[in-house]
Amino acid sequence: MTPTQRKKLEIDIASALQTMGKIADKTTLASEAKTFLRRDIKKLEHRLVTLKGRKYEAKPLAALPASERRASEHIFSLIYECSPNRVVAKSLVDKILSKLY
Repeated sequence: MTPTQRKKLEIDIASALQTMGKIADKTTLASEAKTFLRRDIKKLEHRLVTLKGRKYEAKPLAALPASERRASEHIFSLIYECSPNRVVAKSLVDKILSKLY
């Protein structure tokens, strides 16, 4: 995800949370429902703030030339396809990446 895409997603999420807050404040809702909704919205807002502050590292293959990156992605895709489950595939791919970088 590019930084621009990430920023747009953060704005969209903040807007959705604001809309949820307006819904939670409607007088037609029972007070107990309002309490639960407000609490959940506050948790989500806190989580969004936490995620905004995180630094994300570049993907391990980003430094490779395009042809090598495509070949590596193809090999990793085959590993996922041929492995008995995703956990095993991820473990193998992670081991390979740690040996390469």
